[in-house]
Amino acid sequence: MNKRFYYVRTKVDVDMNSESKKQNFSKEQTLEKLRKNCCDNLKKAGESSPKTFLVTRKDLGRYDFPLLYDTLEKDLDEHKRLALLMAMPTFSNEMLKKKRAAMEELIWMLASASCVGGLIPIPGLSLACDISILVGALIRFCKAFCLDDESLHRLSEKVGKPIKELKSAIKNTPMIKNITPDLVMNLLLKSTACVTLSLVELGLDFVPVVGSLFGGISSFAVTYFILHRFLQDVEVDAANVRAVAAQP
Repeated sequence: MNKRFYYVRTKVDVDMNSESKKQNFSKEQTLEKLRKNCCDNLKKAGESSPKTFLVTRKDLGRYDFPLLYDTLEKDLDEHKRLALLMAMPTFSNEMLKKKRAAMEELIWMLASASCVGGLIPIPGLSLACDISILVGALIRFCKAFCLDDESLHRLSEKVGKPIKELKSAIKNTPMIKNITPDLVMNLLLKSTACVTLSLVELGLDFVPVVGSLFGGISSFAVTYFILHRFLQDVEVDAANVRAVAAQP
């Protein structure tokens, strides 16, 4: 079985800090020297054409980490690619855009699933399905954009800032522990369009065919609208957290 190997040289920032104290320091030459040294040693070990990536855990946006991610993204299948993307911290604006694009595709899938549930002619079932789908999706969005407690704690330790300071940048996104069916219901009630569609749907639940068709359409619209608006808030808050973390 053919396997791909990716060789990662970590703590490059330590080498760079050490070399920067020398006269005639050149960032490009130092990086090239590190890369060549890694490749030479790997070739001695029997690797004919090694791919070496220079990274630092302190700042994933520097050096070769973006290139490493792009390489993995090209080599992985669709499901593993999505899993990799969701596991990545939001270390750059480009990563935020990639996560947003992936979540927008997910919104269409979830809205379509909600539509299917809305077609079933059982009074109140589509609303229950919508709420269940929305709760799961909102939690997934928070985790994808690293706004969950675990991700914030890791970021706090990494940048040396109190987690309270990082959380202060989150203006619109609720903490995961607060994402419940009651919260989703409140989001629905705050939207005039969603309330109107839901009321009409409940009224038509007892009308054969028409009720089912409208139920599917309204469920799609409600799920899409709520998730799309929530995604916008999550992306903004994630960018705000990143900005606070980057402050000296």
